[in-house]
Amino acid sequence: MTTNMWDVVVVGAGPAGSAAAKKCAEHGLKTLLLEKQKLPRHKVCTGALMGSMTQNIVKEVFGEVPREVLTTPPYVEGFIVYSPGYEGRKTDHRMPLTWRDDLDYWMNQGAKKAGSELWEESLVSGVTQETEGCTIKLRRQGQNQEITARFVIGADGGNSTVRKSIFPEFTPHYMRCFQEVYETKLSVTPKYIHWYVLYPDRRIFEVHHKTWKGAGVVVVDAQGRPDEEVKKKDVMDRVRDAMAKECGFDLKSKLVWSDGCLDGMWLRDLFSTFFPAKGNVLIIGDASGIRFPVTAEGIGTGIRCGLMAADSINKAIHGQGKADSYYLSDAKILYSELEKLAPPRGYLGEQAKKGPEFLLDAYKGIYDAALEYK
Repeated sequence: MTTNMWDVVVVGAGPAGSAAAKKCAEHGLKTLLLEKQKLPRHKVCTGALMGSMTQNIVKEVFGEVPREVLTTPPYVEGFIVYSPGYEGRKTDHRMPLTWRDDLDYWMNQGAKKAGSELWEESLVSGVTQETEGCTIKLRRQGQNQEITARFVIGADGGNSTVRKSIFPEFTPHYMRCFQEVYETKLSVTPKYIHWYVLYPDRRIFEVHHKTWKGAGVVVVDAQGRPDEEVKKKDVMDRVRDAMAKECGFDLKSKLVWSDGCLDGMWLRDLFSTFFPAKGNVLIIGDASGIRFPVTAEGIGTGIRCGLMAADSINKAIHGQGKADSYYLSDAKILYSELEKLAPPRGYLGEQAKKGPEFLLDAYKGIYDAALEYK
Protein backbone atom coordinates (compact mmCIF):
# COMPACT_ATOMS: atom_id res chain seq x y z
CA MET A 1 0.00 0.00 0.00
CA THR A 2 1.52 3.32 -1.09
CA THR A 3 -0.58 6.45 -0.74
CA ASN A 4 -0.57 9.90 0.81
CA MET A 5 -4.30 9.72 1.60
CA TRP A 6 -5.52 7.60 4.49
CA ASP A 7 -8.76 7.00 6.31
CA VAL A 8 -6.92 7.09 9.66
CA VAL A 9 -3.42 8.09 10.69
CA VAL A 10 -2.40 7.04 14.20
CA VAL A 11 0.57 8.93 15.65
CA GLY A 12 2.56 6.94 18.21
CA ALA A 13 3.17 3.18 18.23
CA GLY A 14 2.82 2.40 21.92
CA PRO A 15 0.04 0.11 23.22
CA ALA A 16 -2.66 2.76 22.69
CA GLY A 17 -1.58 3.52 19.12
CA SER A 18 -1.16 -0.14 18.17
CA ALA A 19 -4.60 -1.02 19.56
CA ALA A 20 -6.23 1.88 17.70
CA ALA A 21 -4.48 1.03 14.42
CA LYS A 22 -5.31 -2.67 14.75
CA LYS A 23 -8.98 -1.98 15.40
CA CYS A 24 -9.24 0.59 12.58
CA ALA A 25 -7.71 -1.90 10.14
CA GLU A 26 -10.13 -4.58 11.31
CA HIS A 27 -12.95 -2.17 10.51
CA GLY A 28 -11.63 -2.11 6.93
CA LEU A 29 -10.20 1.40 7.18
CA LYS A 30 -7.00 2.36 5.35
CA THR A 31 -4.80 2.91 8.38
CA LEU A 32 -1.27 4.22 8.89
CA LEU A 33 0.61 3.89 12.19
CA LEU A 34 3.51 6.35 12.68
CA GLU A 35 6.39 6.03 15.13
CA LYS A 36 9.13 8.64 15.49
CA GLN A 37 11.79 6.17 16.65
CA LYS A 38 13.30 3.07 15.09
CA LEU A 39 11.49 -0.05 16.26
CA PRO A 40 11.68 -1.75 18.62
CA ARG A 41 12.24 1.33 20.76
CA HIS A 42 12.87 1.67 24.49
CA LYS A 43 10.30 3.09 26.86
CA VAL A 44 10.94 4.20 30.45
CA CYS A 45 8.43 1.99 32.24
CA THR A 46 8.29 -0.88 34.70
CA GLY A 47 6.96 -3.12 31.94
CA ALA A 48 4.52 -4.94 34.23
CA LEU A 49 0.95 -5.52 33.11
CA MET A 50 -0.22 -4.22 36.41
CA GLY A 51 -3.89 -4.84 37.03
CA SER A 52 -6.85 -7.03 36.10
CA MET A 53 -8.19 -4.57 33.54
CA THR A 54 -4.84 -4.26 31.78
CA GLN A 55 -4.19 -7.99 31.68
CA ASN A 56 -7.70 -8.72 30.41
CA ILE A 57 -7.69 -6.12 27.64
CA VAL A 58 -4.20 -7.05 26.39
CA LYS A 59 -5.35 -10.66 26.08
CA GLU A 60 -8.61 -9.61 24.39
CA VAL A 61 -6.97 -7.38 21.79
CA PHE A 62 -3.55 -8.96 21.17
CA GLY A 63 -3.75 -12.45 22.69
CA GLU A 64 -1.62 -14.15 25.33
CA VAL A 65 1.72 -12.43 25.86
CA PRO A 66 4.30 -14.80 24.28
CA ARG A 67 7.04 -16.23 26.46
CA GLU A 68 9.70 -14.48 24.38
CA VAL A 69 8.14 -11.13 25.28
CA LEU A 70 8.27 -11.90 29.00
CA THR A 71 11.50 -11.40 30.90
CA THR A 72 13.02 -13.43 33.74
CA PRO A 73 11.24 -13.67 36.06
CA PRO A 74 8.29 -13.82 33.65
CA TYR A 75 5.84 -12.89 36.40
CA VAL A 76 5.97 -11.00 39.68
CA GLU A 77 3.59 -11.64 42.54
CA GLY A 78 2.73 -8.03 43.31
CA PHE A 79 4.12 -4.93 45.03
CA ILE A 80 5.66 -4.17 48.38
CA VAL A 81 5.54 -0.52 49.43
CA TYR A 82 8.10 0.69 51.98
CA SER A 83 9.19 3.79 53.78
CA PRO A 84 12.73 3.69 55.24
CA GLY A 85 12.69 2.17 58.71
CA TYR A 86 9.12 0.82 58.48
CA GLU A 87 7.68 -2.58 57.63
CA GLY A 88 6.56 -2.85 54.00
CA ARG A 89 2.93 -3.22 52.93
CA LYS A 90 2.40 -6.07 50.49
CA THR A 91 -0.14 -6.16 47.66
CA ASP A 92 -0.48 -9.61 46.09
CA HIS A 93 -1.48 -9.55 42.43
CA ARG A 94 0.29 -11.71 39.83
CA MET A 95 1.57 -9.68 36.88
CA PRO A 96 3.37 -10.50 33.62
CA LEU A 97 6.74 -8.70 33.50
CA THR A 98 8.26 -7.40 30.25
CA TRP A 99 10.66 -4.91 28.77
CA ARG A 100 8.51 -2.32 27.07
CA ASP A 101 10.45 -2.44 23.80
CA ASP A 102 9.55 -6.15 23.45
CA LEU A 103 5.94 -5.70 24.59
CA ASP A 104 5.25 -2.72 22.33
CA TYR A 105 6.93 -4.34 19.31
CA TRP A 106 4.75 -7.42 19.72
CA MET A 107 1.71 -5.13 19.68
CA ASN A 108 3.10 -3.27 16.63
CA GLN A 109 3.19 -6.57 14.76
CA GLY A 110 -0.40 -7.25 15.77
CA ALA A 111 -1.45 -3.96 14.17
CA LYS A 112 0.48 -4.82 11.00
CA LYS A 113 -1.04 -8.30 10.74
CA ALA A 114 -4.50 -6.75 10.96
CA GLY A 115 -3.71 -4.64 7.86
CA SER A 116 -2.34 -1.38 9.25
CA GLU A 117 0.75 0.04 7.56
CA LEU A 118 3.59 0.98 9.93
CA TRP A 119 6.15 3.71 9.29
CA GLU A 120 8.96 3.97 11.81
CA GLU A 121 11.45 6.85 12.15
CA SER A 122 8.65 9.19 11.08
CA LEU A 123 8.62 12.34 13.20
CA VAL A 124 5.36 14.30 13.11
CA SER A 125 5.86 18.06 13.43
CA GLY A 126 2.25 19.23 13.21
CA VAL A 127 -1.37 18.40 12.43
CA THR A 128 -3.84 20.79 10.81
CA GLN A 129 -7.59 20.23 10.70
CA GLU A 130 -9.40 21.14 7.52
CA THR A 131 -13.00 20.90 6.32
CA GLU A 132 -12.84 17.32 5.10
CA GLY A 133 -9.94 15.94 7.09
CA CYS A 134 -6.44 16.60 8.35
CA THR A 135 -2.96 17.33 7.03
CA ILE A 136 -0.04 15.75 8.86
CA LYS A 137 3.47 17.17 8.48
CA LEU A 138 6.30 14.75 9.14
CA ARG A 139 9.93 14.01 8.44
CA ARG A 140 10.71 10.52 7.15
CA GLN A 141 13.84 9.07 5.62
CA GLY A 142 15.47 12.50 5.72
CA GLN A 143 12.64 14.11 3.76
CA ASN A 144 9.84 16.45 4.80
CA GLN A 145 6.44 15.09 3.79
CA GLU A 146 2.78 15.93 4.03
CA ILE A 147 0.09 13.30 4.13
CA THR A 148 -3.66 13.63 4.55
CA ALA A 149 -6.19 11.62 6.49
CA ARG A 150 -9.88 11.75 7.19
CA PHE A 151 -9.11 11.19 10.88
CA VAL A 152 -6.08 11.45 13.14
CA ILE A 153 -5.58 9.61 16.41
CA GLY A 154 -2.96 11.16 18.70
CA ALA A 155 -1.28 8.42 20.72
CA ASP A 156 2.07 10.16 21.06
CA GLY A 157 2.48 10.32 24.82
CA GLY A 158 2.41 12.94 27.54
CA ASN A 159 4.36 15.46 25.42
CA SER A 160 2.02 14.91 22.44
CA THR A 161 2.67 16.86 19.24
CA VAL A 162 -0.85 16.10 18.03
CA ARG A 163 -2.37 17.56 21.18
CA LYS A 164 -0.17 20.65 20.96
CA SER A 165 -1.28 21.19 17.36
CA ILE A 166 -4.99 20.97 18.10
CA PHE A 167 -5.03 22.39 21.64
CA PRO A 168 -2.14 24.89 21.75
CA GLU A 169 -3.65 26.69 24.75
CA PHE A 170 -3.71 23.57 26.95
CA THR A 171 -0.92 23.21 29.53
CA PRO A 172 -0.47 19.56 30.58
CA HIS A 173 1.00 18.25 33.82
CA TYR A 174 4.12 16.11 33.57
CA MET A 175 5.94 13.72 35.82
CA ARG A 176 9.68 13.54 35.24
CA CYS A 177 10.70 9.88 35.15
CA PHE A 178 14.22 8.49 35.30
CA GLN A 179 15.43 4.94 34.78
CA GLU A 180 18.77 3.27 35.47
CA VAL A 181 19.69 -0.37 34.89
CA TYR A 182 22.53 -1.98 36.85
CA GLU A 183 24.27 -5.32 36.53
CA THR A 184 23.85 -6.35 40.16
CA LYS A 185 21.59 -8.06 42.70
CA LEU A 186 19.61 -6.79 45.67
CA SER A 187 18.84 -8.26 49.06
CA VAL A 188 15.07 -8.07 48.39
CA THR A 189 13.12 -10.84 46.67
CA PRO A 190 12.81 -10.78 42.84
CA LYS A 191 9.26 -12.10 43.19
CA TYR A 192 7.92 -8.59 43.89
CA ILE A 193 8.31 -5.05 42.60
CA HIS A 194 9.54 -2.89 45.48
CA TRP A 195 8.25 0.67 45.86
CA TYR A 196 9.94 3.08 48.26
CA VAL A 197 8.34 6.28 49.51
CA LEU A 198 10.99 8.62 50.90
CA TYR A 199 9.67 10.60 53.83
CA PRO A 200 8.63 13.38 54.32
CA ASP A 201 8.63 14.70 50.72
CA ARG A 202 7.00 11.54 49.29
CA ARG A 203 9.53 11.11 46.52
CA ILE A 204 8.95 7.66 45.05
CA PHE A 205 11.19 5.13 43.37
CA GLU A 206 10.89 1.43 42.59
CA VAL A 207 13.31 -1.42 41.97
CA HIS A 208 12.87 -4.86 40.45
CA HIS A 209 14.95 -7.68 39.01
CA LYS A 210 15.05 -8.66 35.32
CA THR A 211 17.43 -10.11 32.77
CA TRP A 212 19.11 -8.04 30.06
CA LYS A 213 20.93 -9.86 27.25
CA GLY A 214 21.25 -12.90 29.44
CA ALA A 215 22.61 -11.10 32.50
CA GLY A 216 20.74 -10.44 35.72
CA VAL A 217 20.06 -6.73 36.21
CA VAL A 218 18.23 -4.43 38.57
CA VAL A 219 15.94 -1.77 37.14
CA VAL A 220 15.47 1.48 39.06
CA ASP A 221 12.62 3.86 38.19
CA ALA A 222 12.36 7.20 39.97
CA GLN A 223 9.98 10.14 39.74
CA GLY A 224 10.51 13.86 40.04
CA ARG A 225 7.48 15.82 41.19
CA PRO A 226 5.70 17.81 38.47
CA ASP A 227 5.84 21.05 40.47
CA GLU A 228 9.61 21.25 40.55
CA GLU A 229 12.50 21.50 38.12
CA VAL A 230 14.57 18.46 38.97
CA LYS A 231 17.92 17.27 37.74
CA LYS A 232 18.40 13.58 37.13
CA LYS A 233 21.68 13.53 39.07
CA ASP A 234 20.09 15.05 42.18
CA VAL A 235 17.21 12.57 42.13
CA MET A 236 19.26 9.47 41.39
CA ASP A 237 22.02 10.29 43.88
CA ARG A 238 19.42 10.31 46.63
CA VAL A 239 17.73 7.19 45.29
CA ARG A 240 20.97 5.20 45.10
CA ASP A 241 21.86 6.17 48.67
CA ALA A 242 18.43 5.00 49.83
CA MET A 243 18.80 1.74 47.88
CA ALA A 244 22.13 1.05 49.53
CA LYS A 245 20.53 1.42 52.98
CA GLU A 246 17.21 -0.29 52.27
CA CYS A 247 17.78 -3.12 49.78
CA GLY A 248 21.46 -3.97 49.69
CA PHE A 249 22.42 -2.03 46.56
CA ASP A 250 26.17 -1.90 45.91
CA LEU A 251 27.06 1.68 44.99
CA LYS A 252 29.90 0.29 42.84
CA SER A 253 27.49 -1.69 40.64
CA LYS A 254 28.01 -1.46 36.89
CA LEU A 255 25.57 0.91 35.17
CA VAL A 256 24.30 -0.78 31.99
CA TRP A 257 22.30 2.16 30.68
CA SER A 258 20.06 5.01 31.79
CA ASP A 259 17.20 6.99 30.30
CA GLY A 260 14.47 9.48 31.17
CA CYS A 261 11.24 10.92 29.89
CA LEU A 262 8.38 13.32 30.54
CA ASP A 263 5.34 11.28 31.45
CA GLY A 264 1.77 12.53 31.30
CA MET A 265 -0.20 12.51 34.53
CA TRP A 266 -3.73 11.73 35.59
CA LEU A 267 -5.76 14.90 34.99
CA ARG A 268 -8.12 15.40 37.91
CA ASP A 269 -10.00 18.17 36.10
CA LEU A 270 -10.31 16.41 32.74
CA PHE A 271 -13.54 17.33 30.91
CA SER A 272 -13.72 20.62 32.77
CA THR A 273 -10.39 22.04 31.57
CA PHE A 274 -9.63 19.80 28.58
CA PHE A 275 -11.64 17.66 26.17
CA PRO A 276 -9.40 15.10 24.40
CA ALA A 277 -11.05 15.31 20.98
CA LYS A 278 -11.91 17.98 18.47
CA GLY A 279 -13.44 17.46 15.06
CA ASN A 280 -11.62 14.64 13.30
CA VAL A 281 -8.75 14.45 15.82
CA LEU A 282 -9.01 12.13 18.82
CA ILE A 283 -6.43 12.08 21.64
CA ILE A 284 -5.82 8.77 23.42
CA GLY A 285 -3.55 7.13 25.96
CA ASP A 286 -1.11 9.21 27.99
CA ALA A 287 -1.67 12.17 25.65
CA SER A 288 -5.29 12.32 26.82
CA GLY A 289 -4.56 12.30 30.56
CA ILE A 290 -6.77 9.23 30.99
CA ARG A 291 -4.84 6.77 33.15
CA PHE A 292 -5.02 5.29 36.62
CA PRO A 293 -4.65 7.90 39.37
CA VAL A 294 -1.63 7.61 41.69
CA THR A 295 -0.39 4.28 40.28
CA ALA A 296 0.01 6.01 36.87
CA GLU A 297 -0.65 2.76 35.01
CA GLY A 298 -1.41 3.64 31.41
CA ILE A 299 -1.16 0.51 29.26
CA GLY A 300 -4.69 -0.77 29.88
CA THR A 301 -6.34 2.64 29.76
CA GLY A 302 -4.41 3.49 26.59
CA ILE A 303 -5.59 0.33 24.82
CA ARG A 304 -9.17 0.93 25.93
CA CYS A 305 -9.03 4.51 24.63
CA GLY A 306 -7.58 3.23 21.35
CA LEU A 307 -10.48 0.83 20.85
CA MET A 308 -13.01 3.55 21.67
CA ALA A 309 -11.39 5.93 19.18
CA ALA A 310 -11.39 3.32 16.41
CA ASP A 311 -15.03 2.41 17.00
CA SER A 312 -16.01 6.10 17.10
CA ILE A 313 -14.36 6.73 13.73
CA ASN A 314 -16.00 3.67 12.22
CA LYS A 315 -19.44 4.89 13.35
CA ALA A 316 -18.76 8.38 11.97
CA ILE A 317 -17.61 7.04 8.59
CA HIS A 318 -20.83 5.07 8.29
CA GLY A 319 -22.89 8.21 8.81
CA GLN A 320 -24.06 7.69 12.36
CA GLY A 321 -22.74 10.93 13.87
CA LYS A 322 -19.46 12.69 14.69
CA ALA A 323 -16.38 10.81 15.82
CA ASP A 324 -15.43 13.31 18.53
CA SER A 325 -18.92 13.14 20.06
CA TYR A 326 -18.85 9.36 20.24
CA TYR A 327 -15.33 9.28 21.62
CA LEU A 328 -15.88 11.96 24.26
CA SER A 329 -19.02 10.20 25.46
CA ASP A 330 -17.16 6.90 25.92
CA ALA A 331 -14.08 8.59 27.38
CA LYS A 332 -16.17 10.35 30.02
CA ILE A 333 -17.55 7.00 31.17
CA LEU A 334 -14.06 5.52 31.47
CA TYR A 335 -12.79 8.62 33.25
CA SER A 336 -15.65 8.56 35.74
CA GLU A 337 -14.85 4.93 36.56
CA LEU A 338 -11.19 5.75 37.17
CA GLU A 339 -12.12 8.84 39.16
CA LYS A 340 -13.68 6.58 41.78
CA LEU A 341 -10.21 5.14 42.39
CA ALA A 342 -8.65 8.56 43.01
CA PRO A 343 -8.14 9.65 46.62
CA PRO A 344 -9.65 13.00 47.67
CA ARG A 345 -7.57 16.09 47.08
CA GLY A 346 -4.83 16.38 49.68
CA TYR A 347 -5.46 12.89 51.07
CA LEU A 348 -1.91 11.58 50.68
CA GLY A 349 -0.48 14.77 52.15
CA GLU A 350 -2.76 14.44 55.17
CA GLN A 351 -1.68 10.85 55.70
CA ALA A 352 1.98 11.83 55.38
CA LYS A 353 1.54 14.39 58.18
CA LYS A 354 0.27 11.61 60.44
CA GLY A 355 3.41 9.58 59.80
CA PRO A 356 4.99 7.06 57.40
CA GLU A 357 2.84 4.14 58.57
CA PHE A 358 -0.36 6.00 57.69
CA LEU A 359 1.09 6.96 54.30
CA LEU A 360 2.06 3.35 53.54
CA ASP A 361 -1.43 2.13 54.45
CA ALA A 362 -2.89 4.78 52.14
CA TYR A 363 -0.72 3.72 49.21
CA LYS A 364 -1.54 0.05 49.78
CA GLY A 365 -5.26 0.79 49.69
CA ILE A 366 -4.93 2.74 46.44
CA TYR A 367 -2.84 0.01 44.79
CA ASP A 368 -5.20 -2.76 45.94
CA ALA A 369 -8.18 -0.99 44.39
CA ALA A 370 -6.38 -0.20 41.11
CA LEU A 371 -5.05 -3.72 40.63
CA GLU A 372 -8.43 -5.35 41.24
CA TYR A 373 -10.33 -2.94 38.97
CA LYS A 374 -11.72 -4.71 35.90
